[in-house]
Amino acid sequence: MERNLKFLAFWSINEKPELDRVCSQLDEMKKVGYDGAVWHVRMYPYPEDYLDREYMDVVSGAILYAKKLGLEFWLYDENGWPSGQCSGKVKKANPSCEFYWLVSDDKNGYELKSKNAINVMDKKSVDTFIELTHEAYKNSLEKEAWDYVTGFFSDEVEFTSATGVNGKNGYIPWTPEVDEIYLARYGEKPEKDFHKLWEATEDSEEFKLRYWNIITEILANNFYKRINDWCQKHGKKYTAHLKGEENPFFQIEYSGSPYTCLKECSVPAVDALERYKNSNYYPRIASSIAKQFHSGEALTEAIGGSGFGLSPIDFYNYIDWLAE
Repeated sequence: MERNLKFLAFWSINEKPELDRVCSQLDEMKKVGYDGAVWHVRMYPYPEDYLDREYMDVVSGAILYAKKLGLEFWLYDENGWPSGQCSGKVKKANPSCEFYWLVSDDKNGYELKSKNAINVMDKKSVDTFIELTHEAYKNSLEKEAWDYVTGFFSDEVEFTSATGVNGKNGYIPWTPEVDEIYLARYGEKPEKDFHKLWEATEDSEEFKLRYWNIITEILANNFYKRINDWCQKHGKKYTAHLKGEENPFFQIEYSGSPYTCLKECSVPAVDALERYKNSNYYPRIASSIAKQFHSGEALTEAIGGSGFGLSPIDFYNYIDWLAE
C-alpha cells in the first residue's frame, strides 16, 4: 500500500557546494530512506557567490542526480532566514524601501515610526525578491533540472522580518496600504482610532479587529500570494511556515492570522522542531488549510531542534503525533 507520508532531508548548505560531495550526500539520503531533500542554503558564507553561475551549475547537477535517484528536490528561497532578503540583494536593489510601525504615545495616542529596511508587505520589494531569487533559479538552472524541481520553501516571514525592529515598545506594523483599504472598506480614515490599538475596552474591539484583519491581508496578498501565483504559473508547488504559529496569542504580533497567510500557499506548513509531543493546535493549522483550500498536502519542519540523544521511540512517537 502506498504510504501518504514523505520524509525530506532539510539539507543545510552552509559551505560552498561541490558537486561530488553533494551527490555523495544524496546517495546517503537515498540509502537511509529519504524521499527527497530541501536544498536549504543556511548561513552560506559566500553571499557574493549566492545564485551566481558556478553556484547554479552545482545546483543543476545536484537536481539531476536527485532525479536519477528518484528523490524529490525542493529549493529553499533564501540564504538563512527570514525569506524575502535574497541575502541582502533586495535591499541593495531598493535602497529607499521603508518599514513603518506604530507605537503608543501619551501625547497624541500614537506615533508613526519608520526605518530604511526591507518590507515584506511592500509589493515592489517582494517583486524584487521574486526576480532575484525565483526567476534566477528558473533562468539559470539547466532546463531539465528546473523542470524537475518540486517547489519553493519560504521560511519565518513576519511583519518585521529582517528589519531589526522589536516589540519591546508595543509596536504595531503599519503600511500606507492600510489607510487605502480601510477608507475604501469603511468610508473613513483609520488615524483617528489608532490609539484604540493599545486599549482594552469594548469600544476598541471592533477597530482592532478591522485593523489586524487588514494588515494580515496585506502580508498574505503582497508576499505569500505573489510568490504562490508565480510558482503556480511555472508549475511549482509553494510551501511556507510562519514565525510564531504555536498559539493565537503568539501569532498576532508576527503575522496576524496564520490561516489567512497560509491559505495562499499551495502546501501550507508549520514548524515543529522539538523532540516531544506538543500542542495539537498548530499542526492542525496546516492540515486544515490544506484540506479546505488545496490538495490536502501539508508539510512540517520536524525533529531538527531535538538535539543529541534522540531515541528511536522518541522519533516514532513524535512523527506519529504529527501524522495523526
